[in-house]
Amino acid sequence: MNKLLFCLLLMGLSLGYAQAQYDTLKTPSGIKYVVFKKGTGTQQPVKGQKVKVKYIGKLPNGKRFDPPKGPAADFQFKIGAGEVIPGWDEGVLLMHVGEIGFLFVPPSLAYGARGVPDEDSPGQYIIPLNTELMFEIELVNIK
Repeated sequence: MNKLLFCLLLMGLSLGYAQAQYDTLKTPSGIKYVVFKKGTGTQQPVKGQKVKVKYIGKLPNGKRFDPPKGPAADFQFKIGAGEVIPGWDEGVLLMHVGEIGFLFVPPSLAYGARGVPDEDSPGQYIIPLNTELMFEIELVNIK
């Protein structure tokens, strides 16, 4: 079901239909954020705050890269401190506590031309060069 929803959302974004059904934001840097389920409050993070998110990272073909299997991963980081890819620092600022959405990060705000090599398979990549990434992401809380 998750893969079907992902594919439908990608098709909708490319055809422009997601705007009609979901709140869709696009930043000047190229981040696209689609709200799937609105949050429970109005609080949004600001730079310098610590946030906790649950996420699943996927490649454009729908293949998961983080975590490779199982439920969404929990992760905490400080917004704007460079602890994560720039697309997360920018994209999570668009979210409200309790919100679930899809964050599309262009290569320039992810791993770009360096990708993420697979250390177990020389010449292979976990995240290929110049790949847009998609994250199913929930903003759990702000500290």
